[in-house]
Amino acid sequence: MRLRLALALVASAVLTAGHARAAPPEDDDEAVDAGAPPPWALPGKPIERALGRPQAAARACSTRVPLCVMSASGVAPRRSLDVLEAAERAWAGLVGPLRLPPPERGVLATYDLYLVDGESDGEAFVEERDVRSTIDRAWGYGVVSARIAPGCSLDLAVARAVVHGSMLGAAPSVDRATTIAQVEYLATLLVPCASYDPAAAELFQAQRERPIADPWRDEGGNGAGSAGRAYARGAALFYGWLDYSYGASPGALVRGMWALAPTRTPIGASRWANEHDGFDVLEVSWKNTHKGKRHAVDDLYLDFAASRAFFGAAEDGWHFPESRSLGAAAVVAPDWVVPWPSKPRRLAPRAPLGPLGAAYVVVRTEGAPKGARLRVELAWEEHARLRAALVRVDARGRELGRIAIAAANPKSTEAQMTLVDLEGVDRVMLAVTNAGDPEFPFDPDDERWEPHGWLVTLGEER
Repeated sequence: MRLRLALALVASAVLTAGHARAAPPEDDDEAVDAGAPPPWALPGKPIERALGRPQAAARACSTRVPLCVMSASGVAPRRSLDVLEAAERAWAGLVGPLRLPPPERGVLATYDLYLVDGESDGEAFVEERDVRSTIDRAWGYGVVSARIAPGCSLDLAVARAVVHGSMLGAAPSVDRATTIAQVEYLATLLVPCASYDPAAAELFQAQRERPIADPWRDEGGNGAGSAGRAYARGAALFYGWLDYSYGASPGALVRGMWALAPTRTPIGASRWANEHDGFDVLEVSWKNTHKGKRHAVDDLYLDFAASRAFFGAAEDGWHFPESRSLGAAAVVAPDWVVPWPSKPRRLAPRAPLGPLGAAYVVVRTEGAPKGARLRVELAWEEHARLRAALVRVDARGRELGRIAIAAANPKSTEAQMTLVDLEGVDRVMLAVTNAGDPEFPFDPDDERWEPHGWLVTLGEER
């Protein structure tokens, strides 16, 4: 049975009680603290304040919550009321079932959503930092395009703007890619008719060698372009899977990441302090649940790498049922699909693996002699914690079980295993992930990723 982490339950109480933050354990040598960032970490994302609010000709405010919809000239009053109703529903779900803080309000004492005559499918902008707070907080306003027709798409866009406003007040320093992914995941929880974006999921699964959070690759390194945004939205699958597999309730793990990684950016700084982040929370949390085992979070990343091969149309009822609606868009194409290796074969992946990226090699068992065993030998470059598992799959595409290929130590560059039991197995999938550098934890704010190559040798043993 998979572990249900308690940190999310603690986090919910922390976040909803005045936005205070929980302090990590002081006796943990890798615990999150408020000290200076480590020497390998680069500055966080820029503190980008909006230069001015959009122009508005009309204002409609809620009588239930401190929320207003500001409409540009030419926007029909009915459209403003549709947006206001959708925002009230998103607000109620945010502070109710998800137990997250409402959007931070500034000097106007309301959170304002602007309906603009432009392209925006729901986001929020920082207007000012809260200099009174001892931890990073900010307030701003949301923007939604008035061109979006009423219905599920509009509800989802409004939910994104409301969730993003909440995130500004709880975790404004989170990198762009992670912000987009987490906002997308939480917004889908708030809108019953919404699901994950098929195009974004397809891109995320197709470029699986990339990190889960990759804000640097697209649009000159700022992650703000359409390709970078689409990939980041596809990464919402990771947070959905994470909550399904390990969370105590929907949104619980994201809530824990916000609550347990407070940052303190000096007043007047041009960039947010980038330490620590949600991936540090995962690192420490998994270490603490495995009796202090260093790099225990590798088990999590390997679990995700193996599980994402069963998303979409390949979902077998055990890995992530919510992804079924994506159909073929979320199906992973293996790097290699090979017949039974009666003679040894050496294969390389289609692309080197960035940190938290994944690769797959599928071996068909048809033609394997009775009692035959599969020998797998892996070798990879230094400065990578490559982790792999052999997953048994039956003819109906269901996982029958998996076994991790253990490396001798975190700095090893090779690992081997012989799979003995092939009874009822139609194919064996080798799932590989790069858990990051052996010395440094994964950090989305690192400026450039260093992908690493690897080789696998497959052979038959009798």
